[in-house]
Formats: sequence, structure tokens, C-alpha cells
Amino acid sequence: MKAFFISRSKINEVKEEIHTIEELKKITENLDFAQQVANIGSWHYDILKDQPFWSKQMFHIFGLSFDEMPATKKELFSLVHADDVDRLKKFFKEFLVKRESDKISYRIVRPDGECRHIVQKVQFLEDETGTPVKLFGTIQDITNSREEEIQAQQYKSLFDYNPDAVYSFDLEGNFVDCNPALLRLLGYTKQEIVKTPFLNLIEPESRDEAFFRFEEARKGHSQRYELLARTKSGTVISLSAAKFPIIVNEEVVGVYGIAKDVTKEKQSQQLLIEAEEKFRSMVEDSIAGAYIIKDGKFVYANPQAKKILGVPEMEGLPFWKVIHPDDKKIVEEKINKRLLHGELQNYEVRAIKGDGSVIHIEIHGSRSIINNTVSLLGTFMDITQKKRAADRNEYLAYHDHLTSLPNRRLLEEKLEQQIAFSKTANEQFAVLYLDLDRFKYINDTLGHHIGDQFLKDVAKRLKAAIRKQDFLAHIAGDEFVLFFPNVAKNTAVDLAKTLISGLEQPFYRSDYELHITASIGVSMYPEDGAEKETLMRKADSALYRAKALGKNNVQVYSPLWSVQTSRLQALEKDLRKAIENKEFELYYQPKVNLKKEIVGAEALIRWQHPKWGMISPADFIPLAEKMGLIRITERWVTETVCEQMKTWQQEGFQPIPVSINVSALRLMDKDFVDHVHECILLAQLDPRCLEVEITETSFLENEEIIMDTFTKLKKIGLQISLDDFGRGYSSLSYLKRFKGFIDTLKIDRNFIQDLDHNFEELVITETIIQLAERLKIKVVAEGVETKKQFDLLAKSNCGAIQGYLFSKPVPPAMFEKLLQKGILEITHTENKK
Repeated sequence: MKAFFISRSKINEVKEEIHTIEELKKITENLDFAQQVANIGSWHYDILKDQPFWSKQMFHIFGLSFDEMPATKKELFSLVHADDVDRLKKFFKEFLVKRESDKISYRIVRPDGECRHIVQKVQFLEDETGTPVKLFGTIQDITNSREEEIQAQQYKSLFDYNPDAVYSFDLEGNFVDCNPALLRLLGYTKQEIVKTPFLNLIEPESRDEAFFRFEEARKGHSQRYELLARTKSGTVISLSAAKFPIIVNEEVVGVYGIAKDVTKEKQSQQLLIEAEEKFRSMVEDSIAGAYIIKDGKFVYANPQAKKILGVPEMEGLPFWKVIHPDDKKIVEEKINKRLLHGELQNYEVRAIKGDGSVIHIEIHGSRSIINNTVSLLGTFMDITQKKRAADRNEYLAYHDHLTSLPNRRLLEEKLEQQIAFSKTANEQFAVLYLDLDRFKYINDTLGHHIGDQFLKDVAKRLKAAIRKQDFLAHIAGDEFVLFFPNVAKNTAVDLAKTLISGLEQPFYRSDYELHITASIGVSMYPEDGAEKETLMRKADSALYRAKALGKNNVQVYSPLWSVQTSRLQALEKDLRKAIENKEFELYYQPKVNLKKEIVGAEALIRWQHPKWGMISPADFIPLAEKMGLIRITERWVTETVCEQMKTWQQEGFQPIPVSINVSALRLMDKDFVDHVHECILLAQLDPRCLEVEITETSFLENEEIIMDTFTKLKKIGLQISLDDFGRGYSSLSYLKRFKGFIDTLKIDRNFIQDLDHNFEELVITETIIQLAERLKIKVVAEGVETKKQFDLLAKSNCGAIQGYLFSKPVPPAMFEKLLQKGILEITHTENKK
């Protein structure tokens, strides 16, 4: 066997190498331990050998086992958080260019899904030629440090940016720290605050409690309270404060505090208290009843509510006990709207007072939440008197004050409703226009008082004669309108005849036995029209037909009258434009004295229609009155007469008085006197040249207003003539009452026409002339047609004559020729004025 020999020197080398390996192993172990403590991993990459190396801590940081070290760039970047991959690649690209040490922070994702924050530092190792041979780096896991930093920043944000004042005290009660909010609140700098006792900033009245709360916090008890503090400027503010202990290792080392400025809230609270006191005072003293209802019962009622309802104690009273049973449904509906939708409700209902009487109340109510319970609150007023007045006003607006029957306004509304109903039900109905015959005679002879009472009796009799479903209205004077629902034409006629028959029975008033007849016109829906205006107009047309046929009869509208009706409608339409188109003309009829000299004239209007020629005033004057055009027409007459008299005077004719006919409607106009005066002034006339003629009926109907107008006319200097004197039986009494205002009496033509063969008419005429002579009133006899009538009037010393015996009404040019003659000759033309 060959001996194996090793020299001592060789043994020593081996020992030295083993020692070195052990030292390196210890160094490696110490390095691994250090990296573990610092949570830092190291790595290097041998560029020449293309070999990577990771330290043991690297595998721990990445959560990999020792045999899972990434071998390629792709595997390496797969461990990086997806949002940080591009940034890391850019970093290495720039690093390889710069070849300077650098670092970057990014996130990695472990195989178990946990995300960690790391910081990586890298640098190159070069050889003696400057060629990079190795790449070294370290990776530090800073996840825990980052969380601590974030927590620290969050605490600092909570401290610095808190809108409330945050501060800390030491155990002696001195400020240790405070946030900017406290400095802004108190107006101090941080240097002025820190290390000073907090009690220095507290108002004297709050110091004891503030110190007590501080002591409690030092003992470990959190505190919450309010206090008064003073700012650097001296302003006293209210603070809501909290104090709680700072505990470190289970030992109180200081006190934290948080305070909020509640000065405005306190002021608002005080104002709210004052407002509540004022509101309570206002509610308690209110003239309206105020209430709160919970669970269907009153929980509050002010004194006025108790007074209105006559209940001394309402608290606990069920709400429905004060509501009229018939109005319960209305109230339930309103309450549901308040509860479900919170709508403010205003409505009227009937309430039952404590004594059982019924009143009307107006409720204003809403919903509210009181002590977490839905409640009803509001006010109410007693509107019983107001309601009665409103009902009365509504009644008066829709009813005639004399007969208490429906008036025209209510008639039109009901007629529209009947038309709508009949159209839906496919039914016909009748409209009746009723007018009393000779009613004016009763008014004129017995006076308006008896006439009014008589109309009441007629209304009662008509109302009693109609059926329950029929409708009756009093629309004006002695005119009534009715409609009979769901009747045929022959039935309507029979019912109308029954009404006429019922009115033929005598009426008894103030010892008078009165007899009256009536005329009725009938129109049918839908045969004669589908609108109320059409039905009324055709019933009115039928009424006029009944009057023309001798009165006291019934006429049903017939289309055969359409020609006459069309002419009437055309006249109505054309009448509106007659003045504008200069179709009116004035004719003048002379008044002569017993010497046959012209001593005056009467202006009479004529209408020269472009289609139908000259139209009589008897045809268009009633139309003008009906259409409300009479005022415009009479203004034109006044202006035209004054202009004509001015022309005659300029042509050298001796001034004579000209009379104009004025209706009662025109006399009652406020501008009548002013307009007449203006016309006289513009024409530069003597006021005595214009005479106003008014009929006796105007006195009867409008005495007070007419009297005032007469007074104004006399002040101007106008003459006033009473036309148709003697027609009414009140003439003499009115002549006495208006003595001093009447300048001329015109004897009614009815007396003159029978003068030469009726002794009674002659006696009456002579008496009127003698009476007028005694009263110093001039007399004109109109309608004189014969020489015998003239002789009798001359014998009676009648002042003036007017009639066809001397001249009919003539145009201005022909009247000028009469003026040139001066004295007129007697003619024998038949008179039809």
C-alpha cells in the first residue's frame, strides 16, 4: 500500500481556507439577519455570465420559495403591479443610459395576491476599462412604514384641517399644542397660546365649570359642556367644548380638547325663544281660532277657538264632534290631502257649537310632525255672517229684487244648461216670452207703488201655474221669460194658454179690482235654434206677432216671418253705421201763432236708408233704444240743429226757437247738459233758441234725476217743453210740482184730433190752455189738421199751432222757403206725423 503524505504547509493552507469559508459563512449569515431585520433584500446580476443572484430576504419580500427565482425579464416584471410595470421599464431604460445610481418605488404583487410597497436602488460595477460587468441592487419593503406615515398624515390632517378648534393641555392645564382653527377663533398666534394656562381665556362666570371639567378629564372621564370665552379682541363667544384624557401606557399624560363656536346658534336659539313667545302671545290673542289635532282629538285650542265653538275645554275633544255630519265627507277628503301630500288646505264647512247651533267656518290647515307624530294644525274663522251676506249677494245677483224671481242673468245660465242637457238627451223644449198687455196704463193711472205690487201678484200667479220642472224669470218691467223642458210644441201652446187664462182672473190691490191680459211668443229647441240668443230672439219675435194680432193670445215662431225678421235684423246692423254714412236727416215742422206767423219749429229725425228709402222714426227709434244707440243718435241731433240754426242766422233769418226731442235715457246722462251747452257755445247761439222736449213718462220714471237736469238746463237759459201733455192722469200734479221749469205745454194730439166733434175733448183742451195761461206757460197744440180745429183753438186763445194744416216736416232747404214767406197759408193735406 502506497503511503499518502501531506506536508504541514499544505495542511495549514487547508485550515486557513476552511477558516475563511467559516468566516464568510458567518458574514453571510449576519448579512441575511441584518437584511431580515431591515426587511431589505439584495441582488446582483453578472452581465458577462448572464447570471442573477438574490439574497434570502429577496425571496421573503416577493413571497417566493428559493427555487422560484425569476429567470427572465418577463418573469421578473410579472411580479410587478400592473399599474407600475411601464414606469419601472422606463426607469431601467433611463438607468442603462445614465449608468448612475438611482432608486424607484413601486408595488409588487405576491403569489397570494398581497400587494407590497418597495423601494429599489441600483448601480453598476465596472472593470478597469470602464466596462459594466455587474449590476447591483437592493429592495426594501416599506409597506409598514408607509402605513404608519399615512396614519401620521391622517392624524395631522384631522388636527390641522379640522374646522373645529383642537388643542391639548399638559396636566397643569397649560396649552401644549393647537390647530389653526383655534387660532382663527380666538385671534391669537401659536406662540401666544402655547405654554399659557387655558383658564386665562375663559370668562369668569365659566371658569369654575371649565376647571371642574378639566379635572374630570385628568381623572380619565370624558366631558362635554358649554362655556364662554373671550377672544384677543375682547369679544365674548359661546363655545361647545369636549375634554377627554390622553392616555399612554395606561397613564393619563395630558388632556385633549375640541371646541366649536356656537355663538350664532345661541343667538338664533334666543331669537327663536323670543319668537316662540311672541308667536304664542299672538296665537293666544288671535281673533282666529287656532288648533292642533293628534289622533283625531284636539290637543291644543286657543281661547278664540273655544269662544267660536262655544266649548270651554277642547283638549281631548274628538275632532268629528264639531263637524256637521253632512260635511264629514268634504273634511275627510281635505284631511287626506294634508296627510298624504302635505298640501295646505283652505275650505269652508259647517261646524256644530257646544249649544248645538250650526255655524259656517273657514279652515286653513296643514300637516306637521310633533314629537314624531303626524299632527294637523291650522286656524279657522267664523264666517257665518260673511256667508249669509255672500249668499244674499249671490241671490240678489241672480234674482229680481221686486218679484224675487230669477233675473236675466240666471235665466241665461239656466237656458245654456238646458240646451246642453237637451242636446245630450235628444229632447226638445220650449221658450216662452210673456208680456203684460196695458200694464203701462195701470202704472200711469194708479202709480208705481200699485204697479209694483201688481207685478208681484202676477209673478206669484205665474209661479203657481207652472210645473215643478219649468223655469220662470222676470227680466224687465212687465216682461217674463219661461222655458218648459221636454215638451212638444202643442203641449207648450196649451201650457201658455193656461198661463193666459190664469191671468184673466181679476187682481185685487188697495181697493182696486185690476184686470190684465198677456201675450206670449213661443220658440222651440232645436227646431228654431240651438243657442239661447236665437231662441230668445225668435220667442220675442213671436211675442210681437201676438201683440200685432190683438194681444191676449199665443203665437209660435214661424219661419214664414223670416223676410220681416231679416229686414229687422238688417236695420239693426245698418243702424250702427247710419251716422257714419251720413244717412240721417233732420226735417223741420213749423209752429205758427194765431196770426199764422212762424214762431218756432220742431226738429224731427229721418233715416234715408240706401236700400229701403225713407224709414219712419217709429220704426228705427225703438231699435235705437233697444240697441243702446239712442244716446249717440240724440247727440247727433243736438249738434246738427245748432249748426243749422247758426247757418240760418248767418243767412239773415230772424232767430226762432227750435225744439229737439230728448229721451229719458239721454236726460240721465252725466254729459247731457255739458254737451248741449258746448253745442250752443260753438254755434254762438242764444240759449233761448234751443228747446228741449220731454215726454210726461220721463217724469213718472226718473223724477229726481230729471229735476236735477232741469235745474242745470235752466241755469244755461234753455227752454223746456212738456210733450204729449194730458195723456197721463198725473199731468196736472206734475205740472204743479215742476212749476217754474216748464216753459211750454204741447197738448196731446189725441185731444186735438177729436176736438171738432167731441165736446169733452174741447172742454179739456180749453181748460189746459186757461191753466197754462194762469201759470204763464206757453201752449202748443200739435196734430192740427183741419180749419175747424184751428178756429176752435184760436177761439180758446191757444198760443201756437203745429200740424199738417200748415206744413208737414220738411228738409232744411224747404224750411228756409217757409221762413222767407213769414206767414203761412192753410193747406188741406192729411196729417200723418
